[in-house]
Amino acid sequence: MLEMRAIAWGRKDDYDKELQDASAMIKFAPHDPTGYLITGRRYAQQGFPKRAIKIFNKGLEQALELPHQTTTAATTDKKQTYLLLLQEKQRAQKQWDDQSGHFFAFISYDLICCIIDFLPQESIIECLLVSSTWRDWILSYPKPWRHAFHDATNKNSTIKENGIAPIPYPILPSVSQHVEYLAIPPDRHGMQYLDLIQTKNFSNLLSLKISDTGSFNIRQNNQMPLYLALHSVTDTLVSLDITFKERTNVPALGLILSTCSNLSTLRFSAYEINIVTPFSLSNVTTVLTQLELVDTQREGIQGEQLKSILRACPYLHYLSINKCETDIYNLVLNHCPNIHTLVAGGYSSLWSEPTKWSMFPLKSTIRNNGLNRLTIGNDVSNGNEMLPLLEEYHDTLDRLALYQAKYRTQLMETNWQHLASLGFTHLTHFTIVDITQIVCNNLKILLASMPNLASFRLQSLSGPEKIPDGALFALSRKRLPKLSELSLLTIQVNPVDLCHLLGTFCTITAGGGKQEHHH
Repeated sequence: MLEMRAIAWGRKDDYDKELQDASAMIKFAPHDPTGYLITGRRYAQQGFPKRAIKIFNKGLEQALELPHQTTTAATTDKKQTYLLLLQEKQRAQKQWDDQSGHFFAFISYDLICCIIDFLPQESIIECLLVSSTWRDWILSYPKPWRHAFHDATNKNSTIKENGIAPIPYPILPSVSQHVEYLAIPPDRHGMQYLDLIQTKNFSNLLSLKISDTGSFNIRQNNQMPLYLALHSVTDTLVSLDITFKERTNVPALGLILSTCSNLSTLRFSAYEINIVTPFSLSNVTTVLTQLELVDTQREGIQGEQLKSILRACPYLHYLSINKCETDIYNLVLNHCPNIHTLVAGGYSSLWSEPTKWSMFPLKSTIRNNGLNRLTIGNDVSNGNEMLPLLEEYHDTLDRLALYQAKYRTQLMETNWQHLASLGFTHLTHFTIVDITQIVCNNLKILLASMPNLASFRLQSLSGPEKIPDGALFALSRKRLPKLSELSLLTIQVNPVDLCHLLGTFCTITAGGGKQEHHH
C-alpha cells in the first residue's frame, strides 16, 4: 500500500509526501529495497546526490544483513537487490562527481588564483584532484610551483624547507616551466631529476641545488648527465649550490663555470679532492659576483689554483674560502677590484647553515666602495700576510673578525700600532677570538682608531689575558658614543676599570642601547 501511494505522489509531483511514505517503508520493512530505491532516486533527481548515496549505503547494509536463504530463487533475489542498490549508488556517485566538476568549472580563473594564493602547498596538491578543469588551471598558474624541493622517497612527506612543502616528483614534469628554484634530493633519485632537466622545459629556472652523497652514481669518466643538465638551463640559471662528497665524483669546476655562463652566485663544495680538477680556466670569464668554495682537504686550495679562479671571476663582490694559503690576500688585492666581503679560513653566511639551502642567496649592502667585511678564520697560516689588505681597505671596512688570532693570524706589536695609526673610521663591528697579550697591550690605541664602533667582542681561549689598567676607558660613552654591544670572555681586567665600564653601560642602557658584558 505504501509503495503504491508513494508512486502516486511522485506522479502528482508531491515529492514531500512521496518521501514520507518511502521513509515509512524503510522504517517498517528495513530489509525491503523499495523504500531505499524510491528515496535515493528522488534525492538524486532533486540534485542531492550525496543524500542519495547515504540512503543507498543504508540499503546495501540491510541487504547484506538479510537472513541466509536456502532456496536458489531467494538467493538470486538477494543478489539482485544488492546489485540494484549498488547500481543506483554508482549513478548517484557519478552525478556527484559531474556536479562538482561542473560547479568549479564556472569559477573564474582569477578567483581560482586568489584561492590558491591562500592555500598551503599540501592543499594545492590536493586541489589537483577536484576536477580536470581545476587541475589544468592550477598547473598553469605559476606561483605555487616557483619553489620546488623534493622528497622523492615519500609522496606524503610533510617535511618543509624554508616553509615550503615538497612537490611530488610526478607533478614536476607538468609544472617544470614555472619552476624558478629547484633542489635535487641527495639520494638515488637524483639522476632522475638530472634527466628531467634535460628533457623538460625548465625555461624559468634561476636557482639550482645539487647534493650528491655518492648515490647519483656519477663518476669522473661519466659526468655527462650533469653537464647536459646544466647546459639545458644555462640561459636562465644565475645561482648554483653544488655539493659532491665522494672523491670519485667531483666534476671540474672549470667545466661548470664555462657551461653556466650566466651564473652570478656559486657555492661549490667538494670533499677529499682539490676544488679545481686539472682543467684550464685561462679562456673562461664569468659574471660571478658571489663565490663560496668549500674544500675539506687538509691542504686546501693551492695558490695557483686560486689565482686561476679569481682571474676567471673579475666581478666578485663576495668571496668565501674555507681553506686556502696565505697568498689569498695579495691575490684578492690584485684580481678582485670589486670585492666587498671576504671570508678566508672559515664558513661564510652565503648559505646560513651547511645542511639547509637558502633559495635566496645573500644580498649584501655595500656601504662603501671597497672591502666592507673581512673575516679571517682558523685555516689561514700567517696573519702578517693580511697587512697589505688591511692597509688598502682600512677606511672602508665596517666589520672585521679575526678568529684563532693567537696561532694563525698573529700580528707583531708594531703591526698593531701601525694599523691603529691608519684609523678604521667606518668600522662598526670588531671581533678578536683567541687573543694574545700583544693585542691587549695595544687595545687602547686600537679602540681609539675606531670612533664609530658599535659592537666589540674580545675572547681568550687558552686562559685569561690581562688588559692593562686604564685600557677599558677607551670604551667609555664619551669616546665611543655608538657602542651598544660588548662581549669580554675569559679576559682579566682591573676591578676599578670594570666598575667604571659597567657604570658607563648603565648610562647607555638608560638611553635605550643594548649591551652584553661578560667577565
